[in-house]
Amino acid sequence: MIKHFRRVFYIIGIWGLSSFCSHAKTQIELWHSLSENIPFWHKLETDFNQLNEDYILKTLHLNHEEMKQAIIKTRFGERYPDVVFMPSDWLGFHSVMHFSAVDLELIHNAVPKTAISDSYFDDQLRGIPFAQGNHLIMMYNKKLTNKKLDSWHDLFILKDKLTAKKIMPLGLNFHEMYWFMPFVSAYGGVLDKDDNVALDNQSIIKALQFYRRLSEQKVTSVNCTYACVSRDFYASKVAYAINGAWAYRDAKNALGDDLGLQAIPAIEGIPVQSMRANFVLSFPNNSLQGLKREALIAFTKFVQQEKYQKLLYQLSGTFPINQHVINGLMAKNESDFSLLYNLFLQSKTMPASTSFAALWSGMYKGFYLYMSDHLNAESAAHYMQQRVEREQRVLQDALKDD
Repeated sequence: MIKHFRRVFYIIGIWGLSSFCSHAKTQIELWHSLSENIPFWHKLETDFNQLNEDYILKTLHLNHEEMKQAIIKTRFGERYPDVVFMPSDWLGFHSVMHFSAVDLELIHNAVPKTAISDSYFDDQLRGIPFAQGNHLIMMYNKKLTNKKLDSWHDLFILKDKLTAKKIMPLGLNFHEMYWFMPFVSAYGGVLDKDDNVALDNQSIIKALQFYRRLSEQKVTSVNCTYACVSRDFYASKVAYAINGAWAYRDAKNALGDDLGLQAIPAIEGIPVQSMRANFVLSFPNNSLQGLKREALIAFTKFVQQEKYQKLLYQLSGTFPINQHVINGLMAKNESDFSLLYNLFLQSKTMPASTSFAALWSGMYKGFYLYMSDHLNAESAAHYMQQRVEREQRVLQDALKDD
């Protein structure tokens, strides 16, 4: 943990020095957290800097949780990135990240109204919708298995055959709650009818028990991380993997025609539903209303051009938000894109709310205590609810004081 925070403050310090040294032009600092998008942001950074005499764009990639913590921590040193590329549900952290209100006219006219409405928090538009498609899907390696899974029962049957060949049956980012959420969906989900987080119930209890069974019966491993669903899967060490649609391009480049795609299998005949959020460009510490406003407006106009929406999909497989570009991709009738996009449409939108912002760490604390045998499933679900409500109160109190 100490090493993690040292890295966070090191990043803040390096960017502060970089900003000071690059004073001839107005510098825009952009942070993003998807490694699959690194080539896209490098290309955009190069193009923007070549075509602008007055502004310079610098991009920084951090891992997902590290970026969230870095933005929160920079509040105390008054150092923020100027713009972040992030999931829209992060807008629930507004009370500690202080996102600028965004003028509606800054958004490209081909962005769907639903994507815009998902980018509101506290009755203000807080982000520019830029991409979509962070839902989870199941991939499989046709060299290792030619079976598309109709149910989890199929994988329980196959797992002995695969493990005998020293192949992990399922790659699963086991301790990340975003990967746990689809299993909860089969038992009722985490939101009540009013979109409040509800965890102290049978949905969580049954999902915890099923998820644990996956590791106990050697379908996957509790030690499996993102490396299992990406690097190990691409290296043919894993037969099936649950990963985000954002990883499609890397998987296709690695496996070619041996890549199979499907929905996450149903549990006991009940469909499994991934969560989703749009990716937005948001402006922490009210940067859009600050001294760099003119530069940031120039950047938003540049980055929303259709050619960069197309490039985003070409380089990373991340879905563009521009409906004209989406329609063009659908017209090509590519089977992989059609399947991935249909699965996106079947997924459930995560709300931008303080309750959902508080969900992840609160849920994980109870999850960890259950998986490490410190609590039973019922007690873990109750503990999750308490933790989430406590963390939500902290965010709400900060919002009142803002």
